[in-house]
Amino acid sequence: MNPPSFVVNAGHPALAGHFPGHPLVPGVVILDEVIAAASSMQPGLSVIGLKEVKFHRPLHPGNRCVLHFSPPANGHVRFQGRHGDDLVAEGRLIVAEERTTE
Repeated sequence: MNPPSFVVNAGHPALAGHFPGHPLVPGVVILDEVIAAASSMQPGLSVIGLKEVKFHRPLHPGNRCVLHFSPPANGHVRFQGRHGDDLVAEGRLIVAEERTTE
């Protein structure tokens, strides 16, 4: 199974003004993609927070970011986002089991 990945196209509304002439994908967009991918890969777990997030390299529109996740342990999932060999972002997701009401 291939790891999840995403590409933010040049027309994404978050790129307007971030930064004119040198567009970069905002960190909040990267984290939104990380949370969405983690949630779809781990049914029954909800992301309830973020810790120790670091952005190492800029991500440019049109570049693919491949996401890697550790298995859940002690309420955390570690993640890395990479473009090729470059580490774009890393951190920990705080997760909790979803509760069902019956």
